[in-house]
Formats: sequence, C-alpha cells, structure tokens
Amino acid sequence: MTAPGRFAYANARTRARRSQLFTADTTDRLLLLLSRVRPREVHVTELRATGDRVEDLTGLPSRRFRELVASYRTMLRAYPLGQSLLLALVRLHEIENLKLVWRALVRQRMASPWHLSWRPLEDLATLDAGECRSRTSLSDFVNALKKTPYGAVSRAVLASHAGDLPAAELAFDAWASSALARAARDLPPGEADARDLALAVVREAELDRLRRGVRTCGFAADAIFATLVVLPGELGRDALIRLANWTERDGPLIPKWPRAWRHLHGSGAADWDTLMLGLHRARRDLCRRAFLRAPYCLAPAVALLLLQEEEVHAVTAIAASVGIVSSELPASFERVLAASAMGR
Repeated sequence: MTAPGRFAYANARTRARRSQLFTADTTDRLLLLLSRVRPREVHVTELRATGDRVEDLTGLPSRRFRELVASYRTMLRAYPLGQSLLLALVRLHEIENLKLVWRALVRQRMASPWHLSWRPLEDLATLDAGECRSRTSLSDFVNALKKTPYGAVSRAVLASHAGDLPAAELAFDAWASSALARAARDLPPGEADARDLALAVVREAELDRLRRGVRTCGFAADAIFATLVVLPGELGRDALIRLANWTERDGPLIPKWPRAWRHLHGSGAADWDTLMLGLHRARRDLCRRAFLRAPYCLAPAVALLLLQEEEVHAVTAIAASVGIVSSELPASFERVLAASAMGR
C-alpha cells in the first residue's frame, strides 16, 4: 500500500472508532440513572450509544478498556511511523501493572488479590500476571524483567529504592513519562499536533508527581525537580518551587498562565484542582482539534486513544458511583470527565 493509501486507511479506521466514543449526552443519561436511589429498579435502562443496560454498568469499564486495547492494536498496525509513541502510551498502563507487583512484594502480600487491579493489555503486554505472581522477592522479579522494556529501570530502582515504596513508584512514573516525552520529541517536524498531545500527558503526569512527591510523600523538591523533563522549560525553577510549596495562604496557585500554557482558558489557577481541571479540558480540546486538521498524520490516532483512555476513567468513576445521588457526587467527578468526550 502506498503512503497516501496507508494514511487514508488509517484515518478511516481512526474516525470509525471515534464514532463509538461516549458523548456528554451519554453522561447525562448515566447521571440520570445514578440519581435514582435504586438504579436497578429503573425500567428504561438502555443507553442509546451502546446498548449497555444498567444491570451491566459495573462491567462497563472493563468492556471499554478492552475496546481501548483493541484501538491500540489497530493504531499500531495502521501507523508504523508512530509505533514508538504509541508503545510509550501503552507502557503508561503496563508500568501500573509493574507497580502492583512491586508493591505486593515490598509489603509481602503476594497472596493478596492484587491481580484484580491488573490492566489486561492482552497481546500488547510484556508482563504476564501469572508469571509475576510466581515471584518471591524484588530481586527475583527484577531478574525476570531483564528482557522487557523495564529491565534497566527496575535494576536502577532496586539499587536505589529497594525498600522505599513511595520513592520506587515515583521513579517508575518518572521513567514512563520521560519515555513518552522522548518519543514525542523524536517525531518528525510535521507531527506537531501529535507531539503536543503527548507532551500534554507528560505535563499532567509531572504536575501530579510534583504535588504527590512533595506534599504527600514528603520528598525534597529538588529530588522531584530532577525527574522532570517538560515543566522546567515551561515554568522555570521559581514557579516550580511555588507549586511545590504552595498553600491556600499564598493566594492563587498560578496568578497568570505562563506563555507555554496560553491556550488554557481564563487567566490563571486559584488552586491545584482548578489547575488540573483546566489542563484536562485543554487536552480534550486539543484532541477534538486534531480531528479538524490535516487527517494524514498521527495526531488523530493519538487523540482517539487519549479520549478513549479518559472515557475508561470516566465510566469507572460512574460505575463506582452507582447508588449515589448525582447531586452528592464528589467534586473530583468533574475532573474525571473533563478530559474525555463525555465532558462539557
């Protein structure tokens, strides 16, 4: 198949999968169901977008995750040029599986049901849940990872953070987001939209790591700064120090958006929740715009996958909220929806 023919085929597959995404109208129907005290007693239960019934709502996240994996498989075949970037996105999921095993080994809880949280990546996986369950120590596990993409990073983490679980998890997160940043920056000049989408994911991951590392885990800010690859160039050290140490007494978290974030709505962010909500919405807007620009590039495929990823997060939150009156849903619920096609 010629290059134009390949791109035409890939673009058609991408848009066909996009048409299967849930929309904001689907959210409204789901929230209407949640507003009932006993959702299983609702008689009109079909969601027009999917045909899923409310009795199956708790199984919806796993079904949508399988569809996400199927989309990754399709996009990897359809876009050879983007394989490094797409695999880096897949490994954001697989690093969570690795962390599950690492956590169980550190806590000596391999017999616990940690595998129930395993993300089934099917043929895209390089880690096998059954194989991982047979490991008896961190060194045994790291030895088994030698031929996977995680061989070098797992050896480094074992050497530096073997018994320090928070530090180990932050190190694995840093490795995964840095790999995505490298893949994004290695894209050809004509793939600026795909690069921007991937770096938006890295930016959000780095902000989360900064907040979690300093405020929750108590690490020195400099230790977290050393793991960042996107934020230092966009914000500078002074702004990063403010983010790391911010309290409500300091006033607005970001009084004015930096030049690199000028695409965000409004003038700044009052607090961390406002900041993350703004970034989630901006990423969703980037995904939507990717479908309006030149179709024969990688950006629509990345946009589709990111929208599907956030849809999985959204339906997981909705399924977990069965029986909760919609007016009592936690404030974080809006942030979950904000980056998906289900948000407004």
